[in-house]
Amino acid sequence: MITNHQTNLQAEREHTEKRSLRVDIFGVDGFVYWNYARARIIVIRLRFTSHLEKFFPGLSELCLEAHDVAALIRRADERFPGLAAYVVNEHGELRPHVNVFIGDERIHDRQGLSDTLLDGDVVTILQALSGGM
Repeated sequence: MITNHQTNLQAEREHTEKRSLRVDIFGVDGFVYWNYARARIIVIRLRFTSHLEKFFPGLSELCLEAHDVAALIRRADERFPGLAAYVVNEHGELRPHVNVFIGDERIHDRQGLSDTLLDGDVVTILQALSGGM
């Protein structure tokens, strides 16, 4: 009998194997990122906090192709022009009040946004909120 714990361990092992076998291929219309192990396009689910939706209606969750966090933010900005300005500064670095998580882990590279993404990763962008009454 296979338990949930064993299933989770197998999924984690496959996730790790995919990370080590991924290669990038340049496509005709831009960068297309392929997973070498499965020969599939890498699709990432991107989630935002709801307060950005007042500026960008329909922005709750996106599915985009990207190989790292920087490419993911560029792709999101293509769909919702001006969105990147809320997340990164003019040098492409995360703004101080913004945190990005891949799954449950905060990204490591806040300046270059080079953290690698895998097919099926869920990325969450959170902005700190403050204010008075």
